[in-house]
Amino acid sequence: MSALNAATVIMLKRSFEKTLDMEGKAAGKFAQSQNLLRYLLIGLVLVLAVKVPFIGLWGVIAGIFTMPVALYSMQFFYNSGEKTGVA
Repeated sequence: MSALNAATVIMLKRSFEKTLDMEGKAAGKFAQSQNLLRYLLIGLVLVLAVKVPFIGLWGVIAGIFTMPVALYSMQFFYNSGEKTGVA
């Protein structure tokens, strides 16, 4: 589940950067498609958690709710590296 969180954070960052370079309606459609792709990925993991007996559904659900924490912590560490000059 943590791999999913990392993948969605990376996808979110890349789509945000690419969206900034686009114009108007194309940027909106691209952002919507990226959001849909991330939600489908999360839905796939939930379905797998229900179907595969050794994966705990409640652990997967808890992992999904940790995604905002992963976003904020990544933002914190990324921004603190820029302030100190660390790449």
